[in-house]
Amino acid sequence: MFVDISAKKKSEEALRLAVEGAGYGIYNFDFASGHAFHSAELLALYGLPPDGTLDLDAELVPKWVHRDDRESYLARQAAANDPDGAGLFDVEFRIV
Repeated sequence: MFVDISAKKKSEEALRLAVEGAGYGIYNFDFASGHAFHSAELLALYGLPPDGTLDLDAELVPKWVHRDDRESYLARQAAANDPDGAGLFDVEFRIV
């Protein structure tokens, strides 16, 4: 079976360029494939070198979340990890 993924690759490249241009930190984890992506900007936000790695876990990130955003962050994290939920974790928050 042949699956054309060229449109998906173009979309991924456009997103990557937009992220770089905006200076936002992005982390994406595909549970189906086990592939994780994080932008160099995200590493910079956490004070890590651009060629470093970032192993996000349930305990690490909340320590960096601004106290005014922490309750919302944790609620969305719990909803995303709920086996009966949609598995989506889309949240904006400030870091300290």
